[in-house]
Amino acid sequence: MYFDVVTRTPLNGEKIVPGALIPAANQANEALQIKVPLVAIWPEGPYVSLIQLNATIGSNGLTYHQHTRGHTINYKPAGILLPDTCPHRGFQFTAHLTFIPNLQTTIHADVPCPTGRKHR
Repeated sequence: MYFDVVTRTPLNGEKIVPGALIPAANQANEALQIKVPLVAIWPEGPYVSLIQLNATIGSNGLTYHQHTRGHTINYKPAGILLPDTCPHRGFQFTAHLTFIPNLQTTIHADVPCPTGRKHR
């Protein structure tokens, strides 16, 4: 999958960056990996900072095409699968971030259940 990165300040710009949904045996441990490249404000200048990331992940009629051995295989993803019932504290997300020079941090977020969704 690809992400459209839009910058507004101090630069106005747009860049497409690759990402991947990494499956796991346990659905709660699936991972979304996005590699945002370094972007300098000007040559030899400081790098811009990522301060917010919004992503809507679902198929919305999207079809992937893979060319294999002279054939085209079409795949329509269903998006990220969610359990039939919502966890007590909502859906839990964890982000592992790596910055230069190899500084790392981990953040957690709980997203409330959509209205009308059954709780466990």
